[in-house]
Amino acid sequence: MGIFIRSLIICTVLLCACHNEHHPTHKKIRHINIKKTTRLDSCQSSPLCSIMIEVDDMTDTTVSTQNINQTIALEAFGHASYSLAQAADSFCTEYILRYKKELAHLYAADQKRGIHSSWYDFKYRIAVKHQGGINGYHCYRIDKTKYEGGAFEHRQLSCLNFNGLTGKLVKLDDVLRPACHTLLHPLLINELLRQFECNNREELQEKGLLRLTDIYIPANYELGKDYISFIYNAGEIGPHKTGTIILPIPYTRLRTIMKPQK
Repeated sequence: MGIFIRSLIICTVLLCACHNEHHPTHKKIRHINIKKTTRLDSCQSSPLCSIMIEVDDMTDTTVSTQNINQTIALEAFGHASYSLAQAADSFCTEYILRYKKELAHLYAADQKRGIHSSWYDFKYRIAVKHQGGINGYHCYRIDKTKYEGGAFEHRQLSCLNFNGLTGKLVKLDDVLRPACHTLLHPLLINELLRQFECNNREELQEKGLLRLTDIYIPANYELGKDYISFIYNAGEIGPHKTGTIILPIPYTRLRTIMKPQK
């Protein structure tokens, strides 16, 4: 009986291990908030450089999480680090140093000429937000908004999709069959027409959309739980003033071109 019980326990452990291998456990996430502000010189009325960073950071130390964090750190902060907090802090330090180095002498020269410009007030916000996706994927939206002088601020939204078991990036071809490119185009056009309340391409072009390019499948997409959201940043398929355009296509409309889900 003792041998039987020990064998039963061993089999149970092995089954649990196999189950976990194919179904990654839920990963705990902590929220990192960093805010740093510095003046261009020692005067209390001098221009400000403000940086705000919000990051959803996985706290476990598995290889898959390390792979995910390293990729996010490089994409969001330009530092290939396993620690998102360290990468974010290094980004802030370098950005502030570059701000002072490149602008201090220009600002001083303008001050002597009596020129006071708000263009020296720099603002940079980076938000890294996590949410679950299809097949247990981890989807991260990296939203960067910055103002560095000029007439308007710049926004860049990108998405990274990760396999929860390996921490490697997931491609669109991992979810959809090769025929997807042909079948996706009309779905994207229809969603664009719906969002901008247009009946045809001519009406879209009257609003500044698709004037310089036809619709295309961007490399920027989110493999969410219910939708694939295709992301076009300002100026890609419409005028800059339109901003970021996100076209969500539900999986229910993609059944014929989806690969079998594991």
